[in-house]
Parts: sequence; structure tokens; C-alpha cells
Amino acid sequence: MNKILEKKIKQSINNQLTFDGEAAFEILLYDLDLLSRQDLQRWQKGEIPYLAKKCRCSERHLAELLKYFRNYCNQNGLIPGPFAELAYTKSGDQKYGQRYLRR
Repeated sequence: MNKILEKKIKQSINNQLTFDGEAAFEILLYDLDLLSRQDLQRWQKGEIPYLAKKCRCSERHLAELLKYFRNYCNQNGLIPGPFAELAYTKSGDQKYGQRYLRR
């Protein structure tokens, strides 16, 4: 992963923690401009069956982003919180829906 992308991910996570008290993968996708606000809102309302369908990247890239997101959260002492109830992938895999909270 390149340094510019890593910096954007860290900034997104830290901003989320400051404003919401938790870090969520779907907000990271929005912050990285891989998901539109409209699509995020439609997904949250249940109008889009799974989030990956509307992301502007491959599922492989999503998996790489998720891995970095989770590692950064774990390395910074964040604890896993509740899962999102909505589907992230066509298979319904919940690993994307993990929230991270401050201790």
C-alpha cells in the first residue's frame, strides 16, 4: 500500500473517532471517494443489497483496505465493537462490518 493511501486511511479513522467515537469501514470508503454519499445513504436504508456493489474498486482492493483498516485499529488500541446489520458483500460476509471503538 502506498504512503499517500496509508495517510488518508489513518486520517479517516482518526477523524471518525474524533467525531463519532467509532471507526467504520463504510465511512472510510466514503472518505477515500470509493463510495458516494448517496450510495452510502441508500445502503444504510436497505435500498442497495450489498455495499461492494456500489464501490468504485474491486473486491480484492476492498479486502486489502479492510486488512489495513483492521490492523491500524488493532495497533492503536481500538477494540472491536458491534457489527453492522447490513450486507457488505454479495455473500453477506460480516468481516467488513466490524466497528472499532476506543477503550
